[in-house]
Amino acid sequence: MLKAFDGGRLFGEAYGAERAPWVLALHGWARSHDDWRAVLGAQPARAGGSRPGTAQEGEALGAVALDLPGFGATPPPPEVWGSDDYAAAITPVLAELQAPAVVVGHSFGGRVAVHLAAAQPGLVSALVLTGVPLSRNPVGNSRPPLSYRVGRSLYRRRLIGESRMESLRQRYGSPDYRAASGVMRQVLVRTVNETYDDQLRSVTCPVELVWGDDDTEAPLSVAERAAALLARPRSGDRAPPPMSALDIAVVASAVAASVLAGVRWLRVAQREHYLAGSVIRFAARWWWGSVSFNRLLIVLAVLGVLVGLTFPPAGLAVAVVLALGPVGLTLRGRTAKLVWTRRLRTLAAVWAALQAVVVAAGVLGGVGPVVAVAGALLVPAVVDVACALTAPLERRLADRHVEAASAKLRRLAPIVVGITGSYGKTSTKGYVGHLLSSTRAVVVSPASYNNRAGLARTVNERLAPGTEVLVAEMGTYGPGEIAELCSWLTPRVGVITAIGPVHLERFGSEDRIVEAKAEILERAEVAVLNVDDARLRALADRTAAAGKRVWRCSATDRHADVCVVADGAAFEMHRRGDLVARVEVSDARPTNAACAVAVALELGVADAEVARLLPSLPGAPNRLNVAVGPAGFTVVDDTYNSNPAGSRVALDVMGRHARDGHRQVVVTPGMVELGDRQHPENVAFAAAVRDVATDLVIVGFTNRKALLEGAGEHNVTISGWRAGAGGYTIAPDDDEEEEDDDGQEGASAAAGGAGARGHQTGRDGQAPDHAAHVVLVGSRDEAVSWVRAHLGEGDVVLYENDLPDHFA
Repeated sequence: MLKAFDGGRLFGEAYGAERAPWVLALHGWARSHDDWRAVLGAQPARAGGSRPGTAQEGEALGAVALDLPGFGATPPPPEVWGSDDYAAAITPVLAELQAPAVVVGHSFGGRVAVHLAAAQPGLVSALVLTGVPLSRNPVGNSRPPLSYRVGRSLYRRRLIGESRMESLRQRYGSPDYRAASGVMRQVLVRTVNETYDDQLRSVTCPVELVWGDDDTEAPLSVAERAAALLARPRSGDRAPPPMSALDIAVVASAVAASVLAGVRWLRVAQREHYLAGSVIRFAARWWWGSVSFNRLLIVLAVLGVLVGLTFPPAGLAVAVVLALGPVGLTLRGRTAKLVWTRRLRTLAAVWAALQAVVVAAGVLGGVGPVVAVAGALLVPAVVDVACALTAPLERRLADRHVEAASAKLRRLAPIVVGITGSYGKTSTKGYVGHLLSSTRAVVVSPASYNNRAGLARTVNERLAPGTEVLVAEMGTYGPGEIAELCSWLTPRVGVITAIGPVHLERFGSEDRIVEAKAEILERAEVAVLNVDDARLRALADRTAAAGKRVWRCSATDRHADVCVVADGAAFEMHRRGDLVARVEVSDARPTNAACAVAVALELGVADAEVARLLPSLPGAPNRLNVAVGPAGFTVVDDTYNSNPAGSRVALDVMGRHARDGHRQVVVTPGMVELGDRQHPENVAFAAAVRDVATDLVIVGFTNRKALLEGAGEHNVTISGWRAGAGGYTIAPDDDEEEEDDDGQEGASAAAGGAGARGHQTGRDGQAPDHAAHVVLVGSRDEAVSWVRAHLGEGDVVLYENDLPDHFA
């Protein structure tokens, strides 16, 4: 007998006794409550029967089979409903039952039941679903035929009428679609396109899936997918299970490995000027570079992380690898030591917080061991993220120093000479300061203080009342940096010494290097350019065409505005073709000297005074410095050089100090940051060394392959050399910008080599009559030990470039 529910809005049939637990049965599409009569099968409940909980033993459970709106005795919905609307309409029935119900749903009724359980967990004690199309049939074609889709598009644009569209519906629609009409047809369209993944994930009550093997509308695969979604852990359901002692050990070991790895990679970040992306680049070099053992370790680590997905204890082995490796990259460092500055402490705190968040998320998600180990593997990436996050903060902190420097510059108003270039900046800066020293009160930016923070510090700490000229070296790692410097440290004279592939891997091309360096001329009144470089020659023409005064400087063209030509140990200074002076100068770069002379002349220094000061041009620390030690061999210290042109000059200087019948030794790790040109440039340099030197000592692994190739690895003698552990402190190149470094590291190492006692063991005092003898060493300290053991009076050694030990 039909019964009205919810004030007559719904109809259905009640079965059994009025007692809990209740069963609410929902039928499929185009069906009615009659489908459940055979299943629920008990006698109808008696009017005025017992209240819930009082049924006699043996009586059937209470059950209600509803006619869903639009089916059986229940009228259609007033508008197009979805499954959620049907669930909302049924909710009052559950409230009338006065107890949580077991909801049974078939096909369409099952869709409504899932929404009901997800939205009303307090009213649904369990779900029983059978044959419910909770996802699209994976083997069926859910997309209508093309002709139907075309007709539907035309109908929507009112290009065909209703009768034509209805014929298409009857031809291509499913039996249910053809049978439906009015609002119920639209209900069918809406509900068959619904998805239920979110609702299935939200169901918290027990669920039973009853499926037929031969069901084609909702095949077994649909039930399997629903079961997987129902079984998936849901946030907020419950706390993750407690970790086992072994899991805790894996997490703890991974955290310890992360700390050790963090110290290593924080040191790299500091040496690379806290540039985001640099740590990942160096991590790739260390793990997958020239040291094959490290490649094996990182492969084992990655495999260990993957195995840890199913066998968490594998993470212990990964933690050991990451705590110890990469082999060769030490925690504190020997040459590029870790210094706990305020900036590094800030970076370390942000990095530690990020790592902690990663580990905590893994633990809370029940996958602590896997996430902690993966986090240890990704420490370099997290350090880079921390660099990116702290960069705006560091810039804001530096702003007050820049503002103070800008105010001081406005107050004292010195003439600013800005000097940049791929190389030669530091030497030229020293030459300019020397040539102006007798006629002007000059301040020269110290060491390699050539970035925003370093130059602000120079102004704030060194500029004093009465200063007439400030000579500022300006470095850059990318476009826009020099322009920003010049916005507050505006040069009257802008100097570009040279263009080369230094830091090419950062810029991408030498044309971009020219553009970045040319920013120094945008606000300058006068340009001083080395026109021996074709790109700077073209820049000189453009600058002159813009109405600025240009000094063209050269080491070859005597008709340039200033030309300094090297003639043996002498320099000839020419002005527009006229010889001004010929002086004796020791180991200075002619083009750098020419640029410095142009600046001095621009600022009013007389030709005669320039000629008087030229012979005493100062050498820049660790750039072609020559000394003879107690052991009698000559040391050419060019450890701050890392560019192809400078390396060729250094070989010439070594040759000038060589003596017949004595060794000429080149100690080098090669040149870095040359991008795609790094390998061929190092090959070419080693080939040049092979032609002039008796010995080539290759330091480290970074460029070993290229240097061996250039030396002719098939026709040279290769010796390994191992010495006791020791330290050296050399900065990497002429563009060093680290404000934590005082720029004096290189001198002690070179002096140590020159001042060491000579040992005759293993040398016969004669240059070998075969190609260069190649020695492979792992560090600069080992190279110095080899030099001390094998060189004596009359020999000469060139230390060409040096790399801090965060390079392999």
